Amino acid sequence: MLLKVLTLVLTAGVFPYTFTYEGRLYDSSGNVYNGQAEFVLKLYDVQEGGSPLWEESHTVDVKDGFFSIKVGDVNQLPEPFPSPAYLGIEVNSSGEMSPRLEVGSVPFSFISKKALSTERKILHTQILGQEIYLNKCVSNPSTCCYYSNPVYYPLPGASLQGEVGGNVLVKFSTPIQAGSGSNPDEQRGYVFVIYLDGVRIPTSMTSCAPPVQHGFCPITINHLFTNLSRGEHKFEIWYCPLNPYVTGEVKTWVYTFDVIELP
Repeated sequence: MLLKVLTLVLTAGVFPYTFTYEGRLYDSSGNVYNGQAEFVLKLYDVQEGGSPLWEESHTVDVKDGFFSIKVGDVNQLPEPFPSPAYLGIEVNSSGEMSPRLEVGSVPFSFISKKALSTERKILHTQILGQEIYLNKCVSNPSTCCYYSNPVYYPLPGASLQGEVGGNVLVKFSTPIQAGSGSNPDEQRGYVFVIYLDGVRIPTSMTSCAPPVQHGFCPITINHLFTNLSRGEHKFEIWYCPLNPYVTGEVKTWVYTFDVIELP
């Protein structure tokens, strides 16, 4: 069966040496694909022809067409990473899709294995088994992120403070469930962002908008502060609901939050 992918998103993770490939899978008739799919991924330094520099396979659960793959999780990606780089994709032995996907616009830079081996994790917290009810803008839609007066709220417990400086990596991750009692086609979800010393860092923002009524969509932030002045700094994670369609059933169970000094 011929398969095609629509709506591709590439985001790189600084730790580990991987990047995420997300999209939506359709069959040749334009229907969304459901079930398991076999992905074969290959990296090239040319857009057409040539021999692959790297290859790995994934068995992926696809729901309502949506999927997410951590590229480099099976076989180590080449280092140095090729530039330019193109990702070849084959699904269910249907032949490699064309054109290949350019990887050169990934928003974060990979860090060498030497840097990975000498990282210093200096601040850390992990929340386990805690229910955190997130939605705040049901009664006042203007304060939602998609409206005129967005308001951000601190995520309970997500605050780290200590003496740091230089190149500092801030990492945050959580699985989040965004429930809705309304039309499942309505946009809903959350925006998460880092606050440094009480100031919102817009370049660190990432959003979660699940495709189903009570869907999970993992949030990951990897933000590098370069040449941060050494001293006492406070790092926090804040959030803003996208719109009022999310009900009070929204919660997170687990999150991790790290501040790491790099060499």
